[in-house]
Amino acid sequence: DEVFEQLDQVLGQIEQVTQIGGSSVTLLQRVADMLNGLADPRQQLDAWVTSILTNVDSITDASSLQPALDAVDAALDGITSNGLSTRFNTASIQTMLNTLNPQARLVKVIQSYNSVPSQQLAALPDSPEKTAVLAVLNRFNPIDPAFGTPYQKSAKLHEALTQTQGQLQLALADWDSRYHEAGPLFALRDLQATPANLRQWISEALEAKLGLPVMALFSLAAPLSQLLGSFMARLQALLDILNTKLQALLLGPDSLGGIRDEINELIGKFQNFNLGFLTESLGEIFGNLRSSFEAISPAALRQSVEAAFDTMLDSLQLGLLIWASDVAELDGDYQIVVDKLKTLDPEKLVVEIVQPEFEEKIIPLLEIFDPSELLAALFDRLAGVEEELKAEMARVNESYQKMRDAIPSISIDIGIDVELPF
Repeated sequence: DEVFEQLDQVLGQIEQVTQIGGSSVTLLQRVADMLNGLADPRQQLDAWVTSILTNVDSITDASSLQPALDAVDAALDGITSNGLSTRFNTASIQTMLNTLNPQARLVKVIQSYNSVPSQQLAALPDSPEKTAVLAVLNRFNPIDPAFGTPYQKSAKLHEALTQTQGQLQLALADWDSRYHEAGPLFALRDLQATPANLRQWISEALEAKLGLPVMALFSLAAPLSQLLGSFMARLQALLDILNTKLQALLLGPDSLGGIRDEINELIGKFQNFNLGFLTESLGEIFGNLRSSFEAISPAALRQSVEAAFDTMLDSLQLGLLIWASDVAELDGDYQIVVDKLKTLDPEKLVVEIVQPEFEEKIIPLLEIFDPSELLAALFDRLAGVEEELKAEMARVNESYQKMRDAIPSISIDIGIDVELPF
């Protein structure tokens, strides 16, 4: 039992490996079915685009899109040279800054501050008004940089606007010829919202932005499916071989189960071997023999013999036929026979006769039957199965690594960037 318990643990681990392999094959089959479903991507994509365009063809009036297209036209007009010049016209701001003239005003403030007679003001008698005027003059100093900074920034703003306006006019000189003639923006002008134009726009957009990238991606499905199918076929073949060997090892005529059943049956026979039937049979024989002896004993035949002898004795005298010594000797011999029959014990007969035969013939057979060689051969076979399993798993791992190395790197970047300033 201990030996087979260890074998059961090893076989349980092998069975667990086969179950994991079966689950892996099922998962790979699902992936392969998905990849096979992506075969002929061009036809599938055309069918999908056709279904979309069929819904577009059902639109008979696209005039609701015309205001949006007109808004695009107006937005394009807004980014022409004239539109940009109108939007970024700084003439009004420059006029306001010229009217403000902050630098001249700062000079006047400084002149006014300096024109205040500080000596005469200090000579005046103390009063609340004098105190208030002195506080204002002490707090207010136009020469202070913090006071003059806003006036200086206004002057710099005026100068920057003048430079920017000149640079803008220089940049807009060839603006329209560069961006609004024979270019993408020119193609967006004067668009008409008709069903035919709408169908064409959607078809071109789907083909350029979706069709080409999807075709490039789906074209990889066929080689991936082929690699996956090859790997899955090898893995399935390995699992079939392993399951076949396990079935032969567990369920065949020379399998572990058959060996275990035969050994258990033999052990049961030895454990249940009963010699009592010999004692019972011999006891019955000796009982019958004793009954026969008792039936022919002088005591049993006495009545019939006595009648005959009485008749004969009536006519004969025993002393004339048999001497008294002979009669006594006959009685003694009879008693000896009876005593010997009483000493016959069937149990002693079995122990003294059958037991030596059992020890001489049966026990040597038990000593000759040694299952160690059978178990050693079984262990050697299991060791070979382990090495075969490792070799096959190494082949599967190598195939899997080759499949991973054969998968190309896929990087598809689809970017759509449309910026329309409104």
